[in-house]
Amino acid sequence: MDLLFWLIRRLFPLGLIVGTGFVMFSSFTPVSTGRVDALGLDASASSGDLSSLLTSIPGDQPLIVRVSLDWTLIEVSQGAYDWSTASGPDLQITSLAAQGRKIIGVLQGGPAYLVTSVNLPIDQTQLLLRWAAFVQAAVDRYGEQIDTWEIGARINTYSGTARFLYPMDEHAAVNPDPALYAKLVKTASAVIKTSDPNDEVWSGTLIGSTSSSCAMNPLTFMLELNGARAWSTLDGITFDPDRSALPEAGAEINPQCAASLSSADTTLSGEVRAAQELIRQLGGKQIRVSGLGWTQDQLTSAASGRSISPSQLQADMTVRASVPLLGLNSVPSVMWNFDPLSSPETLQALRNLDELLAGSKPLGEVQGVDGSIFEYRFQKGSQMIILVWRSVDGDTGAPVSLANLQVKSLAAFPVDATSLESGAGVPVSVDEMGSALILVNERPVILTGTTASLSTGLQQNAQELAESAQIKVKQGMRELVNRQKAALKNWIAGLFDSAKDQAITWGEDKLDELLN
Repeated sequence: MDLLFWLIRRLFPLGLIVGTGFVMFSSFTPVSTGRVDALGLDASASSGDLSSLLTSIPGDQPLIVRVSLDWTLIEVSQGAYDWSTASGPDLQITSLAAQGRKIIGVLQGGPAYLVTSVNLPIDQTQLLLRWAAFVQAAVDRYGEQIDTWEIGARINTYSGTARFLYPMDEHAAVNPDPALYAKLVKTASAVIKTSDPNDEVWSGTLIGSTSSSCAMNPLTFMLELNGARAWSTLDGITFDPDRSALPEAGAEINPQCAASLSSADTTLSGEVRAAQELIRQLGGKQIRVSGLGWTQDQLTSAASGRSISPSQLQADMTVRASVPLLGLNSVPSVMWNFDPLSSPETLQALRNLDELLAGSKPLGEVQGVDGSIFEYRFQKGSQMIILVWRSVDGDTGAPVSLANLQVKSLAAFPVDATSLESGAGVPVSVDEMGSALILVNERPVILTGTTASLSTGLQQNAQELAESAQIKVKQGMRELVNRQKAALKNWIAGLFDSAKDQAITWGEDKLDELLN
C-alpha cells in the first residue's frame, strides 16, 4: 500500500504536467499565412543536373525543390549508407542548399538487403526497425539543409506500399495499406521531430480519384490514417491529381476509387476542394498540390492543330492548372513535374509565376464560375497581378472585359515572357470606369499594374509590410513553442526515469528490510 501511495504522489504531478504540455503545445502546426508561399519543382523529373540549371533563377525567389532519398539505392547493406553515387542526393542537396533553395526530402524505397526473394515481402517488424535507422541516418546527414520531409510517394496506389515491401521488384503491386503506412509515418515523425521539433513531416503523394493509378480513394486513405492515429503526426498532406484532362474540365472517377465523400465537382479545383474539406473536418492541415504536368504524348495530341509547340502548350497548361489552386483554393504552394531541359518555356513560366506570386495575397476568381473565360487576381502591396485565359477555341482570340481595376494602366505578358519589366509588356489602357478590353485565347496572359492612387498605394504597401511582419512573428512563436515542447518532453522523460529509479530503490530497500 505504501508503494501505491508513493507512486500516486510521484506520478500525479507528472500526469498533470503531461496533460498541460499536451494542451499547450499539441496544436502548434505550421502557420497558415493566407499567402502564396512559393512554387516548386520535382527534381526527379529532370534528365540533367537540375541544381546547376536552377542557378539561373534568382536566389531571392523562394522556389521549392523536391529531392528523392531512395532507401533502396542508399543503404546497400545494413548500416552502410552511400549518399554520393551518381544518382545519389549529395550533389543535388549540397548545390541546392548553397543556392538557398527550400528542399523537400522524399523518404521512400525499402531495404534491399532484407529481401530473401524478389517475390516475397520483407518482414514488417524488420522493416520498421531498419526504417527508423534509415530515417535517422538521413536526418543526421541532411537535417541542416532539409526542414520538410515527405514519407513515401503515391501512397494510395498499388506501388505505394510495394516500394517498401518489395524494393527489388519494380512491377510489384500491393493493395494500399494505411495501417502499415501509419506505422511508417509515426516512426519517421518521432525520429525527425526529436532531431528538430520545427521540421515538418508531410504525407507522401495521395493520388486523385480520377487517376487510372488510384487504388484507394484519397479521402478514404486519410480517414484510415486518422483511425490509425497517425493524422496528428503529420504537418501537411501532399495531393497529386494525376490527371490527363484539361485543368478546367471534369474527369471520370476511377470506379475502384469511388467514395461517398467524393465531390460531384471533378475538375482539378473541385478534387482539391473535397480534400481540403475533409482535412478541415479532421482538424485542419496544410495541403500542397504536386505532380502538375503532362506526358509528351498528351501534349503532342493536345497541340495538334495549334500554332504553338508542345513545350509552349505545357507551359500554358501548367499555369492554367496552378493559378486556380493558388487563387481559388488558396493552396500555398504547388509542385511542377516536368523536365526543364526539354521544356525551357515551362521553366520560364515557372520562374515568372514564382517571381510574381510568391508572397502575394490571392484575391480569388473574378471570372470563370460559368463559361469559358477564367480570370484570377493577386495582390502584393500596391501591385495588382491578373492572369486570364479562355478554355476553348485554341489560338483564336476573343474580346475579354476586365472590370473594377484600380490601376491607370496594365502591362500584358505571355506566361513564358523572358522579361516582366513593365516596358517589355504590351500596354493595356484602363478607362475612367476602371475597365479594360483585351483579346484572349487559350494561352494565359499575365497583366500587372500599380494602384492608381498614390495615397492608396502607400497604404497598401504599409499594410503589406505589417502583415508580413505579423506572419514572421507567428512563425517565430511557433518555432519557439516547438522548441519548448521538445524541452518539456525531455524533462518529463527525465522525471519518469528518476521516479522509476527511485521506485526500484525503494522496493529494494523494503525487500532488504523484510529479509533482514
